[in-house]
Amino acid sequence: MRTASKSFPDPNPSGGKSRIRHEIFKSFPWGARGREYREPFLGGGWVALGWLERCGPLYPPARMWVNDRDPFITHLWHVIQTSPDALCAAVRQHVPSVARYAAARRRHATDRPPEPGAITAALDRLILQKQSRGGMGSQAGSPIGGWDQTGEYAINCRWNPEVLCGEIEMAHQALTRQTTLITALDFTACLEGSGAIVYLDPPYVKAGVGLYTYAFAESDHRRLAAALRRCRHDWILSYDNHPLVHELYDGWAQLRPITVRHGGEKKKMGHELVITP
Repeated sequence: MRTASKSFPDPNPSGGKSRIRHEIFKSFPWGARGREYREPFLGGGWVALGWLERCGPLYPPARMWVNDRDPFITHLWHVIQTSPDALCAAVRQHVPSVARYAAARRRHATDRPPEPGAITAALDRLILQKQSRGGMGSQAGSPIGGWDQTGEYAINCRWNPEVLCGEIEMAHQALTRQTTLITALDFTACLEGSGAIVYLDPPYVKAGVGLYTYAFAESDHRRLAAALRRCRHDWILSYDNHPLVHELYDGWAQLRPITVRHGGEKKKMGHELVITP
């Protein structure tokens, strides 16, 4: 259920994503509100933010630990948590252009993680998310409208500073309501210990390298399944409905299939799985 475009806070998903989140929350155990919450594959955080909204100010998680292997994603979340005003100022000052998009893409392609607190790196991530074809970020390659801007839509068609700043402020308030740890570690770190609610949304099996900067090899999918067999937390896992997923989880976990409409068109139906112990 995770797409490469989910690299920015999405507190109010619509359409297929809203249905997916509803199905995920149906699988959370009774009494989950107020317990520690962990999410090893954070992406755009649309489940984490939705869960915080459901918990409300009266029942916030005792602690929150969100993680993503992509350091550029977690850097954006760090900046939202600690420096929302500075990020919003940069968003409002930014004028979309092909040259600025190309610069963001070059910096994002490096293996060096961003400097802590760097506003430019956080803005780069937003630029790649909002100004790339299909919202695919660095995986898309070219910006909306193409490098020569002769396409049907221009590079600035999805850049709305006031909407972005509203989402940044909402996410900041949610992250600071309780103690929130943000890391860029291997997913196994979040599965240590016991007693938490853990939601996992790993990379698709079928899409693989085409969607994710940090894609999973088959060995990673197998490693995740083995880790969840040993896991002492209450966990909820979402996946694409793929034969490898059935091989790894049939017989010892509960697999609940759901059908989701993607792209706002009825002809585009996706088949997903929500998996619990």
